[in-house]
Amino acid sequence: MLRGLAWPGWTPVELPVSAVHGDVVKAVRSARIKDGNFQLTLDDDSFFSGVSISQVELRVGANPNAPAYRLGFGEHELGVTSRYRVQYTGADGPKPLCAGPYPNSPPARTAFLPGRAVDGWNAYVTEEPNVVTMACETGAIVTCSQVWGYVPWNTGKGQPDTMLETIYASCLQAKRAAYFVEAGHLRSYTRSGIEVRRRDQLNIKADVIEDVEAVWGPQGAECITPENNRLKDPQLASQLQELATKYGVPSCKSGEGTLVTGPFP
Repeated sequence: MLRGLAWPGWTPVELPVSAVHGDVVKAVRSARIKDGNFQLTLDDDSFFSGVSISQVELRVGANPNAPAYRLGFGEHELGVTSRYRVQYTGADGPKPLCAGPYPNSPPARTAFLPGRAVDGWNAYVTEEPNVVTMACETGAIVTCSQVWGYVPWNTGKGQPDTMLETIYASCLQAKRAAYFVEAGHLRSYTRSGIEVRRRDQLNIKADVIEDVEAVWGPQGAECITPENNRLKDPQLASQLQELATKYGVPSCKSGEGTLVTGPFP
């Protein structure tokens, strides 16, 4: 039976997932991504893929008749993986699962990351062949793979690629501006809508960066230039310098590394 992993607090909670199709509650045998499409197989061999997922409501919780919450899949679009408008129904009634980036924006879509689990606090990535991670397109998990172009596998061959995996994991920290994750300092130092210049080792993105903000690895910033923070905030620069000294993160001497970011002029 399919099980879901939720992060209501510091510790993840594993919950069973069932499906409703034709007013009948059924167990979910498997969930996977194939050729980009999100696919579900139920215990009665019912099969749904891509657009047809909208025929199914997922129920997450110990009791399928009184679940902790329900997920209904709406409008479908195929990018790197399926993307949906998902309606979430919890104790306070139905609402979009993913809010838009700004107060008056339409709801964002949900997309998927196959074969990988992402820690809900430090964004570390672990390979899990039987896991499909679902996330909002406004967050780092989907932005890095489907907007910034750092798909963590070889899309041409459909095979793993160590360098792409490393760039993707580094991007998760860069997108969140989570400079000091490796030291256990999980705070993000960015805001919605803030853009950065990027240059990576494979030249997937090759912006000219004169003022390096940071060089990134999967565990956060490998070096940092606080005065070049993406918010262009002098007070934040002072704070980041204190933290860099505290946690032993060196100043950037060059703009070379797995993934480099810099502020927009």
